[in-house]
Amino acid sequence: MKKQDYYNDWEEFAELDSKWAILSAPDKKYNKWDEEEFFKTGKKEVKYVMDIIKSSNNKINFDMALDFGCGIGRVTQALARHFENVYGVDVSEKMIFKAKEYNKNEKITFIQNTADDLKIFDDNKFNFIYSVITLQHIPDKNQIKNYLKEFFRVLKPGGVLFFQLPSIPNYLFFKEKLLKLRGFLYYILVYKFGISKKFCYLNLRLKPFMYMNYMSSNEVKDIFSKNVNRIWIINNKTRSTRYLIKK
Repeated sequence: MKKQDYYNDWEEFAELDSKWAILSAPDKKYNKWDEEEFFKTGKKEVKYVMDIIKSSNNKINFDMALDFGCGIGRVTQALARHFENVYGVDVSEKMIFKAKEYNKNEKITFIQNTADDLKIFDDNKFNFIYSVITLQHIPDKNQIKNYLKEFFRVLKPGGVLFFQLPSIPNYLFFKEKLLKLRGFLYYILVYKFGISKKFCYLNLRLKPFMYMNYMSSNEVKDIFSKNVNRIWIINNKTRSTRYLIKK
């Protein structure tokens, strides 16, 4: 998959059904997420993460946090209840635009970043970095690895990194092919035949392809093992494998 295709897919999702694309609950598809309910899940997620950090006897300086793959700010807003400054970063310009519309907190800064790195940030900038249900959508494993290295670079000494990345495949072969076909049909009907995006999504049940990647926990550990203070792995060998890393 070309990088431009990946970017285009998320621009389409941002326009069609941004909340479901971010948090893909089966019963919330086709714009069924209630706004208050949606952002409440961000508060629940941050509480869950903070409880894990506390139970692992880690302490955080609540100065600067990064939400990588922020979407429209579901978790970013919740992080701002704990941290003095929070940055939300996403590849999609339309997601960032919506995030700014929803945001009323001056402590939050939203930035679009389409680069394969985080050179927009200096070394040792953040006390806490969060990235869940984001890395799995990046088609190129080398790009995922580079982002993980970048997380470590911009994390302050003593800082905490929390991220999720499936450690087993998400799609069966035939399911992946079917989803790609539906995405192909969506683009053909919209951009070749001029059929409305809304009609294709709501009536024909067609949508862009949502790529799903994975990386074994051993591959992840190899990236960090020589430099980090400690690594905790949660739900290993699942699609919801999460990592807590202390620099």
